[in-house]
Amino acid sequence: RAKSQEWPILAADRKQRQLAAISEVFREAHASLSSKVEASKIFYADLRRLQRKWKVKESARNTQTGFCFDLSFRQLDLKHSPIEIYKEESGELYVVADGLGRESTKLKAVGAAEVDQLLRKLQSKALADLFSQAIYRKMN
Repeated sequence: RAKSQEWPILAADRKQRQLAAISEVFREAHASLSSKVEASKIFYADLRRLQRKWKVKESARNTQTGFCFDLSFRQLDLKHSPIEIYKEESGELYVVADGLGRESTKLKAVGAAEVDQLLRKLQSKALADLFSQAIYRKMN
């Protein structure tokens, strides 16, 4: 008779441990999801800020975010390779572009302010190159 009274207590203890384990799994899942949501907020805030000034297009080549910056000018017949937009684990938006000089280095800009600055430099260089080519053609 003593054993039968003990079993409900053991069963209740086991059930309590199972519920505690399930609760911990839900807490971890909530924390993980919350950090992903926060990272997405950071990324899309920067993307919206940059989209006000730059042409953002969908990019089939970019499987991470699906977006790129298009720096080409149809009016000037200036073609520029798209600048793919990436997202760091923290949610910060970043781009990687070819160097501005003759060196073959890659430039990385993180965050809306740095990306804006890099895009302005790339666009200025492309326009200066186009202007130089036009002057050269005019003189020859």
